[in-house]
Amino acid sequence: MKRSLCIFVLLSSVFITCFSQEITTVVLVRHAEKEASSGSNPNLSEKGIRRAQNLQSLFQEIKFDAIYSTDYQRTKNTAAPVARMQDLEVVIYDPRSLKIFADSILENHRGQTILVSGHSNTTPRLINLLLGENTQEMLKEDEYDWVFIVDLADAGNGKLKKLSVTVD
Repeated sequence: MKRSLCIFVLLSSVFITCFSQEITTVVLVRHAEKEASSGSNPNLSEKGIRRAQNLQSLFQEIKFDAIYSTDYQRTKNTAAPVARMQDLEVVIYDPRSLKIFADSILENHRGQTILVSGHSNTTPRLINLLLGENTQEMLKEDEYDWVFIVDLADAGNGKLKKLSVTVD
């Protein structure tokens, strides 16, 4: 995990020096593993709780300016350990209005670093909106290990990096 953080920092530094404009960094994660439930708003499973704690460890050297989540237990609880560590409130966004949210990221967080906790469908759609392309496909139902880092100079002018973060 420390190796991934070093790679992240190195790649981000190299990318930032390539631009003369302010870079906005958006770190996106899909919510961690959820409890098997028939309800529409399950909590995290034990493995999901460990994954959220691993994200806290992974991001301990990164200063977030804001943390966003959809209004579901699994997404909020995935972001919560990082928010507590950084003394930030988790701000709720509407996953049905992703274009508005994507636009507001650059408007309200230019030059900042933010974390977004989403879902198997909303996370890739938000990446596509931020990058102005349609390359990211919906994540598989059992796919939880990706951390996506989008560095943006402007809407549609950015670069995507992906890290795989495993859980014991």
